[in-house]
Amino acid sequence: MRSTPPARAIVAALPVALRRLRLRAGYPSLRPAAEAIAHATGQTVSRATLSKWEYGTCPRADHLVTFLAGLGFTFRDLQDAIEETMVEEDDPAAAALEQLRRDPGLRGRLRTFLENEPGSIAAADILDYLDEIEGRDQERPPNAQ
Repeated sequence: MRSTPPARAIVAALPVALRRLRLRAGYPSLRPAAEAIAHATGQTVSRATLSKWEYGTCPRADHLVTFLAGLGFTFRDLQDAIEETMVEEDDPAAAALEQLRRDPGLRGRLRTFLENEPGSIAAADILDYLDEIEGRDQERPPNAQ
């Protein structure tokens, strides 16, 4: 069972997590994201407001719901983004391993690269680790990720 981080750490990670979700939704700039949110929810969120949220102003709960719904995310997605942010801040190497665990496409690209490194002990060890991750993914129910 995971321990619960302090509320201050969660609030500190929120701006980066919101930006991460916006980028995942396919909006590298704020204006199209604000337009998508307005179109999906009927609620106007300005580009300036999105910017404030991504640079430290904590949104109200109702605005957070609008943001998430407008970009097609859930609170679970937000929780995952916050946890990823906190892991990256604590340990960049752990963040890289977490990204490998979550992203099968990244694992595939890394596998393809490493398979072209014959004789490398490090590459063989990493390929074994990728096999281990993929074995766990196959054992896990589809909605448990």
